[in-house]
Amino acid sequence: MRFINSLALTIKTCLFLFIFSTACADSALLLGGPLTLSESEKKQSLEEATLTDYVREATLPLDPEYAELRADIGTVYLNSDPYVQQYEDFLPQNRYIEKTGEAGNYIRFDNLRFWTEWGVNESIHKPTWSSALVDTSKVKKAYILVNRFVEKIGEMDLRVGHAQVLFEFEDGGVLTDYGQVGGIYFSYEAMLKKGQVFSAIKSGLSQTYEGTIVVGTRNDIFHKTEVSAGVDLIELDLNQEQLKSHLENAFATALDKRYLKTNKYNLFAHQCITVQFEILTKALGKRIHEWYPSSVYVTLEDAGLIESYEYLEAPSEVWQYALKHFSDDAQIEMNPTDLVMRPAIESADGPRNPFLGITF
Repeated sequence: MRFINSLALTIKTCLFLFIFSTACADSALLLGGPLTLSESEKKQSLEEATLTDYVREATLPLDPEYAELRADIGTVYLNSDPYVQQYEDFLPQNRYIEKTGEAGNYIRFDNLRFWTEWGVNESIHKPTWSSALVDTSKVKKAYILVNRFVEKIGEMDLRVGHAQVLFEFEDGGVLTDYGQVGGIYFSYEAMLKKGQVFSAIKSGLSQTYEGTIVVGTRNDIFHKTEVSAGVDLIELDLNQEQLKSHLENAFATALDKRYLKTNKYNLFAHQCITVQFEILTKALGKRIHEWYPSSVYVTLEDAGLIESYEYLEAPSEVWQYALKHFSDDAQIEMNPTDLVMRPAIESADGPRNPFLGITF
């Protein structure tokens, strides 16, 4: 038995070294390396998505209003991206959502961030954009996600974090160009132009950045948080009416470009956490406020708003959670082996550590 275990360990070590050496020889590998699809491959994947079980026709609404809104799903980005020119001066990973239709509980919009191939710096990230049709009556849960980071200021390590809200849905709740997904997130982000580098510390008090609220799939946000220092997953204790109101207020805020552009980023007064609490306040009908990432849990607990809590170590537990809970979500084509590699990330507050992970 000891010989067998030793042999197995040797084989795994050799396999790791082989894959690692191959990856190092290819400097173009990004986080999610195999997902470097050409535009023609993405188009083919989009066309094939309607033939897979990811659509799950039996769970979608049958009324005429839904059918009319659904008609454009899968067509907007099929041949080209109509929003490229609008965002040519900005870094590629952030956009405003654009509402393209609405009827009753249904909202259709463009610029859902379906998936992102993360690069060594923000100028070479490769997001995949999609249209989406959401049935707000099918929202079933809401979470506050706080992904933690450690930034160095001289010799001091500063614990920082980024918060976003994640909504999960019953089947039929969210239809994208690639099929159904079980959840979408809303994340307040600085709307950076090319050449700008985000710095919460150096520019956070000078109101340098306009904002946007990125809306994306739950697989996209969990993929992004793989390189954090861990994730707080806080399920909110809301009734169905409050859940629906919270979702609708999140959409209303994400669609309000004037608000997002004029209320610029401020480290203490207007940032990712304060915006999420402003949206939550509207749903609750009472003010609840927080700005500091390490106090999010305590503030929500004091308000009686926590249904459950889970801490996920990154990257292993983040991956495991996504594999366990998101397996039915549509996704762009992936290889069975996902080698992910990201060198040190450039930022105005200093580089983040290299990251390497291998999953089978």
